[in-house]
This record gives sequence, structure tokens and C-alpha cells, in this order.
Amino acid sequence: MKIISKESHHSNIEHILKKDLLIPCFVYKVPIEVSKNRTLNFIEETILKLIQIDESLKQDIQRLSKMIGFCSEKKDEDKTKIVKLIVSKLKDLRLDKNTEEEKSEVIVYQFYQEAYTNELLPIITQEINDFTFEDKSYKYEDYNEYTIVEFKQSIGSKKYTKAILANEYNKKFYKPTKADIIKTIFEHNQQKYKESHTIDYKDFKIDTVGDPELIYVHVKLYMPNIQSFVVTNGFTNDFSPLLRKIFENQHSELLNIFKNETRVDAQKNQNWDIDIPFENSIDKYQNVKVLIQRIEKQSLILKDSYSSKDEIKKAKDILTQSLYDVIEKTFEYLSQDLTDTQDLKNKKLLNSLAQDFGFEVDNKRDLPIFKVHNNDNLQKYFAKSLFYKKDELYDLAIKYPKILFTLKVLFDLRNSLKHSGQREETLLKIQMEKLFEYKEIIYNSISIILKVKQKNIEDRDVFVDDSDSHFTNAYLDLENEFGVDVFSQFPQEIKDNLLSINFALNSMDFKQNQVVIINEVLTKLYSSIELLLRTKISALPEKSSLGHIYNILVDRKSLSKDDLELIHRVKELRGHGSLNLEEVLEIKEKNLKELKNSCFLFIKKLYEEV
Repeated sequence: MKIISKESHHSNIEHILKKDLLIPCFVYKVPIEVSKNRTLNFIEETILKLIQIDESLKQDIQRLSKMIGFCSEKKDEDKTKIVKLIVSKLKDLRLDKNTEEEKSEVIVYQFYQEAYTNELLPIITQEINDFTFEDKSYKYEDYNEYTIVEFKQSIGSKKYTKAILANEYNKKFYKPTKADIIKTIFEHNQQKYKESHTIDYKDFKIDTVGDPELIYVHVKLYMPNIQSFVVTNGFTNDFSPLLRKIFENQHSELLNIFKNETRVDAQKNQNWDIDIPFENSIDKYQNVKVLIQRIEKQSLILKDSYSSKDEIKKAKDILTQSLYDVIEKTFEYLSQDLTDTQDLKNKKLLNSLAQDFGFEVDNKRDLPIFKVHNNDNLQKYFAKSLFYKKDELYDLAIKYPKILFTLKVLFDLRNSLKHSGQREETLLKIQMEKLFEYKEIIYNSISIILKVKQKNIEDRDVFVDDSDSHFTNAYLDLENEFGVDVFSQFPQEIKDNLLSINFALNSMDFKQNQVVIINEVLTKLYSSIELLLRTKISALPEKSSLGHIYNILVDRKSLSKDDLELIHRVKELRGHGSLNLEEVLEIKEKNLKELKNSCFLFIKKLYEEV
């Protein structure tokens, strides 16, 4: 079994599951005449042009050197030897001959036809002879349909990779037609994969040579969440929409196995993305959000009747300490722009300020919250908020005048749990009902301080409802945004694009479908603006890309600076096709909706002006 394993690791991709896969491919060798690759610098290009104009210069190096200013009577300044070397290089490369035959070369490329549906993958490479081989293989768990193949990604590697192979594929190849090959070259050139290059073929005399060889391409499948997945293309660290579609249609059972595996792992994984009862604006406070997720996870364990005693004990410990940690982080955000001062250590002053806000204090002894030292902790953050009279404290004192006593309880419990000698005794004292009371107080305090509303987890949006009502709502939204008169003028393709955009943004859960939504919205915005500009602005080339149109509009100065910046932003965000996962994760829902609104206003303005 020959295996191609070329990708480097995607170590920076956030995912809940990663699987190595092998894709069986029939590999065809196709000789293609292409333009000769000339990597010449400015001086070399200049000498080449002069030689092509006057061939006698090849024999008269001295005259050529004088023409470009390299010749000098002073020996230390004379660069004629360099000119001689360049002319020799051009002869070796056979670039000095001004004939069509010498401007092209034949390169043997490899085309990959996956063996599940016999489609050509839209990626082409030059000949690859760097293979690895199967070390051993065996059944994947209890599934006869799938095999685990172990191999080293490189000969010198000590680590074995375990990849899954779906056994059911076409053992017979179907030779692609010339049209299939040319279409694949076009798709490959459009993708502009990293570390790849454009194939500039000279004519249509293209065909495969001999029979293909069956080779297994190593790819990776990533699941950023339980509802979505991406598959790499096996060569350039980019993602392959075609392989994703094939797995979705041909290997749904395997995908379900993976999803079930993530559900099991989710119960054990501390970083599992548990839904939290706060609106999306909590994303601005990531440190708080992470702790809330931890609290929610422990709460689920404590409420689960199947949890063991040890699991309950551990959950109580983590939950108690996390409640203190999360309110500490909340006050850190509240006081982050406030300056330290020696007055923060004045317990009497802090007591007085707290009472001025409406907090109840202990008149007999100072509460721990007022004992401020040099350390950055809850005491200092709270003291700064008091000293600089943050308005949020008034609202907090109205809701919870006794909260400083609650913080004392959590402070004492946290300290006891951190000392191993008192841990067991402390956990026995902690009552579950009181713990959930503290949790409610802390959550409400977070809402007041950070101004983030809470929601019921049961009320959150479902993954996607693909019903007619959502499309109807998306259509009505468009009529409201553009007006019936303007919307009715749009070509059907633009109507369909805008409908898809509104459906994706308003009817699909962004968190669970982030990859799909972002690629859909950016692609449809790009396509709509490109089509719109071709339709409405005169004398543009008929098949211009948005990038080409943008350059023309910049030269013409026919649009405002803001409109040009908007077109440029859409062009750059969308790039040359579907975004990879790293790029997707950088785009936030709020920013995507703002971009959509700006584009819709631009489309409406352009139609109304025309």
C-alpha cells in the first residue's frame, strides 16, 4: 500500500475531534506543455531583451556590457565578466532563442481521482516519488467496513500514524476525458492553494499516459463542534470542499461514529464547549466565559443522578473554587483601567466607601474583602472599584446588600479546599443547595457588573430548522431591507444570493455552523457585488472578477472612498474560495452581520442611483 503523506500539522486549529483518514486515489500521469518557468532578475531580463532585439550581441559581450553601463576602463569597476556569465546562463536555459518552441516545456503532472465517486480532485501536483508504506492494518473497533492503517509519515519518524480507511470503494478506475482534465486544471488554478502554482498550459493536446496507479492520500478530518467538520486536501494544509461533500454523502455512518465519540469524550473533556446561560456579549470577557463553562459542567455532574461519589466530590471542589475565581475575574475587568494607590490599603476608608454604596459590613471586624496587599486579586480589584466609585457597585448593592458576606464564605471555602489537610472535611460541610444559591448570586452579579444579560439554556436557538417558514422570513426581511420596488429589480441570481445570506445569518445557529455560515455569506456577498457591478457599471469587461473590477473602479474614481474600501474588504475576506478554519475562527458573528448590512446598503444605493 503506497501512501502519500505531505501535510504538516494543524496544531493551531480549535477542534473537539481530529481523525487521520486515507483516501484511495487513482493517480494519472498527464504530460502538459506549459510556458517555461523563467526566474530572471531585472538585469538578466534586460540582457535577454537586448539579445532578442540584436542577436549579434551574444557574440559581442563588450558592446553589450557598454550598453547597460557595466563596462569601464578601470579594472576594479568593470563588470563585463558578470554580463558574460549572464549570457552563458541564458544559453544554458535556452532563453536566448526567440522561438515559440524554446518558450515552452513539457511537465508531467499527477491528477488524483478519488475512488469513492471517481471524481478528479481539484489539486494537481508534479510527480511525487516520496511515499510511505503501511506497517500494519486491522479492523476499526467492531466495524468491518473500516480499517485502521498504521504507517510512519516519513521514514525517519519514530511515531506511527493511525489512519482510518473506508473499505468500500471502486476498485476499477474510470479514465477521465480531456474535458475532465481541463476542468480540473481550471479548478486547480482558481483555488490558488498555498505552496502550489498555476498551470499555464499552451494547447489542448492533453491526455493521460498509461494506466493509473492506486495510491492512498493521507488527509485529516477536524470537527470544530459536533455539528460541523472539515477535511484537508492532503497536500497543502488547505481544506477540500469536495472531500467534505463526499464524506457527507458516502460515509455518513462513519461521521455518526465520530460524533458519538465526541459525545462520550465531551463528558470527560474539561474544555468541552458547554452552553452557558449568558448572551453572546459574554464573549468579550473570555476569562469569565471559560470559568462559567467550567461551572456549568460541574453543575451538570452534580445534578446527574448517575454521577459517582468521587465525581460529585470533585465537582463540588471545582465548582466552589470556580465561583470565587469567576467573580474575581469579573472585578478584574471592571477595574482594569484604574490606577493603584496606597489608599487602597486603608481598611477604614474602604469600609466607609462600601457603606456609602449601600453594602452591609461587619462592624465588629473587617471582612476579608478589605484586606488589600500588593497582590492582584479580588480584594484589590474590589477596592479600586470602590475608591474610583464605579457606578456598577450601586446597582450591585441594591440587588445584594449582603454580598460581601457571601464573598467571605466563598473566600473561606476556597482557602480550605486549597489546603489538602482540610479538603475532605470542607467538602462534607458544603451543602449542594447553598452552592447553587451562591451560583445564582454570582451569576446575577456578573450580569450587573459586566452588563451581560442572562438567558435560559432551554430557550437557546436550535441547530438549524430547514423549514419553509425560515425561508419565508428571510424573504420578508429582504423586502423590508430593500423595499419591494428595489428588490423586484434584482436579477434572480442576486435575489437567491441575498436570500441565502439572510437565511444563513438569521435561521442557523452561528456557534454550531460557523464554518458553513461564514463561507456562505462571504461567497454570496462577493458574487452579488461582482454581478451587480458588471450589470450596472458600463464598459466593464464581461467576465471580470471582483478583484479586476475593483482595480478598474480605483482608476476611474467613480465610487466613493467608503464604497471602494467596502469592495476591497469583501474581496480580501473571501480570498480565492472557501476560507480555511484558521481564517473562519477569526471572524465574529457581530462583524459578519455588520459587513452584511454595509453591503446591503451599498447594493441598495447603487440600484437607486442607477
